[in-house]
Amino acid sequence: MDVGIKGFGAYAPEKVVENTYFESFLETSDEWISQMTGIKERRWAGEDEETSDMAYQASLKAIEDAGIEASEIDMIIVATSTGDFPFPTVANILQERLGIGKVASMDQLAACSGFMYSMINAK
Repeated sequence: MDVGIKGFGAYAPEKVVENTYFESFLETSDEWISQMTGIKERRWAGEDEETSDMAYQASLKAIEDAGIEASEIDMIIVATSTGDFPFPTVANILQERLGIGKVASMDQLAACSGFMYSMINAK
């Protein structure tokens, strides 16, 4: 079985946090963070916004981009280190919210390498 990406969807929370935020309580600067990490700003989830909410929004866009129906999805793998709960997994929550029937669904807890492990596990 071949594994690939048929559609792409992304979601970023509205709240923007710039590097200068950290200067008030860490011995750092915007310049240092930018030079060492390349990061100039990051997005933080809203007060009532969970990982599954963000995954759901991105999934809707990916499904639309792929030109398919959610019912055509035969496996859900969510790569995250910040699930809503230990159980159910974000993938389980996403499966229910998308109305996808009985398919395999799991979270891949592997931090930065989660995407690569997810592709390997999907294959």
